[in-house]
Amino acid sequence: MLNRRSISALLAGAAVTSACTIPGGTLPNNIAEPFRAQVQNASRPDVHNKYMNLLEAGGGDHHLFIGPVGVPTFDLTLVDGVINHVPNGVRAVIGGEFSEIDHTTKLFMTGRGDYRAIFQPTYACNPDTDELQIELEFVMWQNEPVGGHICVRHAFDGSHEFRYSPPGNTLIDVDRECIKVTLVVIPTDGLPPQSTTLSTSTVPATSSPAGTTTTTTTSTTSTSATATSTADPSDLFTDMTAQGFRFLGCAPEERWTSDGAFRTLSGAMESSDDMTNERCTAFCEARGFAYAGSEWRRECWCGNSFAETRRPATTVASLALCDYRCTGDQAQFCGGDAWLSLYEKCAAGAPCENVVFTVDLFKQTIAKNPVVVLDAFATWCGPCKAIAPQVARWAQDDKYKGKTYFAKFDVDAVPDLAQELGIRAMPTFIFFKNGEKVEEFLGANPPALEAMLIKHNPEKAENMDAAEAAMAADKVEAPKNE
Repeated sequence: MLNRRSISALLAGAAVTSACTIPGGTLPNNIAEPFRAQVQNASRPDVHNKYMNLLEAGGGDHHLFIGPVGVPTFDLTLVDGVINHVPNGVRAVIGGEFSEIDHTTKLFMTGRGDYRAIFQPTYACNPDTDELQIELEFVMWQNEPVGGHICVRHAFDGSHEFRYSPPGNTLIDVDRECIKVTLVVIPTDGLPPQSTTLSTSTVPATSSPAGTTTTTTTSTTSTSATATSTADPSDLFTDMTAQGFRFLGCAPEERWTSDGAFRTLSGAMESSDDMTNERCTAFCEARGFAYAGSEWRRECWCGNSFAETRRPATTVASLALCDYRCTGDQAQFCGGDAWLSLYEKCAAGAPCENVVFTVDLFKQTIAKNPVVVLDAFATWCGPCKAIAPQVARWAQDDKYKGKTYFAKFDVDAVPDLAQELGIRAMPTFIFFKNGEKVEEFLGANPPALEAMLIKHNPEKAENMDAAEAAMAADKVEAPKNE
């Protein structure tokens, strides 16, 4: 077994003989004293001589990143060839997020029984100084063929994550090359003591080592709740419309798709034990991003676009995939196991309404709101776009706020609802009172539509009584739709 003294003695003794002479014999595959894992590839200065950091994910797992992302980790050990981090009870394993493009697989740390990444300490010469060093030569992925190597690839905004490449693999992802690296044991003599707490790492959209902030926090145990098709969908996500974000649904990460190995949102990322959907949307908005997604209870991801293959489903059952409770608020859900609770920043002056999750959510929405105005629109509809800003103003007007609930749905995205409601033209506005349809209006005519709003408003607007509203509604004829 190697300890700090034996490592230092071996390296110093060899250095007396020459600049770098490789001693004979085999080193034991246990290192009891804490060390850092340095990354080396002298031909790639973007990763060379940086360090392996841990970043807590959900479920007790830890991502492995090259700094500055993640927590500087000084207390790794090697047990039977497996890198361990005892304070968190995790070890290095391989599995998940397999890439069809370059056939690499994620290297991360967990306390579960996933197949281990096996290493063997060996002597080598430092490519910069020619001094003797101890490397962790990769041996194999447990229960897989011997061989392969560890590599790192761009993850988001300048960060690099650790991957495994199998033996004989020659595939390359030209957009996200996985750079072959060597791991080197750096004893922690004179460095900070073993860490017993975790930290959160915030990576801005234009990050650099100097621009990265790290704060200390503690770990929180969270539980999940399973969504069912009979559950109230509005209870399964956080309504962020008052903060200017609307909920789009539960979006898949690369593990659940076959469109390539990339993050659904990759502009910036934050991880925190205080994570809530309010915190996540505020984090992304402050950095100028249009989308925010919470995941794994404590992660927040940002971006300005996402692949169409990652678009969330609009069924109530799909929300069951985002059932992990937020570490900062157990009443909220922050994604799931490689699933994002996805929010979109609402356009200025446009309605800010959560996506309608098929007929189920719609029926529950009209049942629990005394007055509902449903706006059936299409993205290609010119009149729909023309009247949308006015509808947004009404939704924020004190005359209607808290009294009339405004909802909208894309007829092409939720065709079942369009068929059930008999939508024939867009825009169509349907008024519901106490769960029952009372009136329908076709077209983009603001005066006529406002007259109906006043007519059906539980509390009549101060500037027009009920009789005037009724008269206005009778006088204004809705335009005919061709």
